[in-house]
Amino acid sequence: MPHKYYLLKKYEVLKSSDVFRLIRRLNANEDPIYFATLEAMYDIIKRAHIATGHGGHNKMVKELTKKYANITHDTISIYKSLCIKCHSYNELEFTASVITDLKLLWPDLVMVHRKPRHPQSQGSVERTNCDIKHMLVAGWVINKPQTGQLD
Repeated sequence: MPHKYYLLKKYEVLKSSDVFRLIRRLNANEDPIYFATLEAMYDIIKRAHIATGHGGHNKMVKELTKKYANITHDTISIYKSLCIKCHSYNELEFTASVITDLKLLWPDLVMVHRKPRHPQSQGSVERTNCDIKHMLVAGWVINKPQTGQLD
C-alpha cells in the first residue's frame, strides 16, 4: 500500500478531450510534465530537433525536459545519429578541415568563393579545377610515393 500512495502522490492523469495522459503531479502554476508514449516519442524528438535548428545533444535535452519526463539521453543520441541533415553538417566540417590542411601545405593558396559572372567563363573555371586536381595528384606522387598520404 505505501508504494501505491507514493505513486498517487507523485503522478496524476490529465484528461484532454477523450485522451488520458500521465503527467507529474502539478503545483499551482506549473506547466505539466508529460510522459511520452513509445508511439509518440519519435515525433516528439523530431519536433524538438527541428525546433533547436538541428541543435546539439544538450540543446535537445534542454528543449525536451521542459515538457517530457521520460525521454532519455540515449534515445536522443540514437535520433541524432540517424538525422541526414546533421550528417551533412559533418561533411561541411570535413570539407573545412581539408581546406585548412591545403592552406597549411600551400600558404599562398587563395580560395575564391563566387560564381563566374558569365556562363561563358564556366569552361575556364572547370579547366582550372582540372589543372589543380592534376597538380595535387602530381604533388602527392612526387612527395609521398612510399606512404600514399599527404602530411
